[in-house]
Amino acid sequence: MVLIRVLPLGGANPIGPSPTPRSPLPSFSPSPVVLPSAGEVVGTVNVEGNITAAVEGKLFAVGAMTDRAYTLARIERDGSMTRVRIRDGLSYYVGRMAATSDAVYLGTDVIHRFTNAKDELVRIDTNKLRVTARLTLDDNISSLLADRHSVWVSIANRILQLDPSTLAVRLTIVVPGLDPAPTGSDSISLAVGRGGLWAVAGNALRATLYRLGPRSLALLGHAKIPSLPGQGYFVTATEQAVWMVYDSGIRKVDPQRASIRKLIPIPELTTAVARGTGLVAMLGGSSIAQIDGDGHVVALTENLGDIGGFVAANGPDVWMSGGAGILHFVLADVPGAS
Repeated sequence: MVLIRVLPLGGANPIGPSPTPRSPLPSFSPSPVVLPSAGEVVGTVNVEGNITAAVEGKLFAVGAMTDRAYTLARIERDGSMTRVRIRDGLSYYVGRMAATSDAVYLGTDVIHRFTNAKDELVRIDTNKLRVTARLTLDDNISSLLADRHSVWVSIANRILQLDPSTLAVRLTIVVPGLDPAPTGSDSISLAVGRGGLWAVAGNALRATLYRLGPRSLALLGHAKIPSLPGQGYFVTATEQAVWMVYDSGIRKVDPQRASIRKLIPIPELTTAVARGTGLVAMLGGSSIAQIDGDGHVVALTENLGDIGGFVAANGPDVWMSGGAGILHFVLADVPGAS
């Protein structure tokens, strides 16, 4: 039996950004602080892969797509690689990826004005690199997460919880008040970590952060997301912390109250991913920073060249797109960092 539930518009009381005591003015320092290195590039992987996921020191990448097949590569931490060619009539539309130690999950983003085909979610065994399960869906997969106990996908105005082995649908909830494509611009993005399953629902102008039970999908709290003109945002989480990431900075989320704190400006922030109590961030398209649990940059590696953005991150390993392929960056063990 599949249970379908609609999130109540007036469920848990929304909570705005928590008031924060006024910080003292910064004291004058006669010389700039020299930060320790955030880590170093240890290698370059010569592989095409704009759809990736990382787990336990391994990077999985999908590339070389045609209308009938794609290549899945498994890259080990030492740079060794295994490639397989997988036949799939929706190869061109693969757009989402998640990975656990047991499986890689691929979701499609079919352009329905070009084809009548339905979207699908595919499970691939990480050891044998072969497809073991498929699920047909009636709309694009806008977000995809997985752990060893569950898979979560968002489609249109719904969040689905799936069995990680069979992809059978266990639970479905409907997020009210959304106007998804093709008529609107609303969508749902997901993160899982401290406090539960986190969902950002809406668009760049108006959105709500929902805290849900990861197994029950029960609504535990929600808050209006403070927007900034012309800026997008997303949620990222670990088992220790939850953060909202903007173009100009970060906001910490109280995982119990689902309240969103004040903006911490981070100059030249390109993107960031939660790690430990803090984050790993890309600055200016050429630098990597480690940010602690208070939002301070505590380590920095600069002048990495033209890097396009994070491809994937897991533990101390960060993979980034570069001119010659995918760069493998290993984070340093910095005191005070996450």
